Amino acid sequence: MNITKHEFDKLVLSYLPFMRQQSRKCAFTEYDREDFVSEIVTLAYKRRGNFDPDRGSFGTWIHYIARDVMTTWVRRHRMSKCVVCVGDAPFELITEPNQEAVVDLSRVGGQDSREAVLWAFGYTCEEIAAVDGVSKQRINQRTKRFYERNKEAA
Repeated sequence: MNITKHEFDKLVLSYLPFMRQQSRKCAFTEYDREDFVSEIVTLAYKRRGNFDPDRGSFGTWIHYIARDVMTTWVRRHRMSKCVVCVGDAPFELITEPNQEAVVDLSRVGGQDSREAVLWAFGYTCEEIAAVDGVSKQRINQRTKRFYERNKEAA
């Protein structure tokens, strides 16, 4: 049994908060989060014919679509940890190799500039630790603090 387009629209709108919550797992800026939600909605409408309320709930169905989008998103953006040095000027970014890959520090709220952690392309924890001269555990601590600040700023 298929549902009407109007009913489907209502279901999609009712699950927008869930989609926004999912977007926080892999997109750190507000613009990226909106793009992520847009991709979920677009894919849901493309696959609308596959949704059958007799086989399962809309929540489960949209969850799997969000998971597919998240997997694609992470692969496309190749997110990995990267420590960024912050100079004397607040939110001055010094990073290599890709400036576009950096999350805006002002969105995160880097109160302690010594522990500023951003996400960029192509670095592993071990590589960052070697460059920064600290242990891998220290990088993990910085990453955890970054997540906490990002949640507070959101």
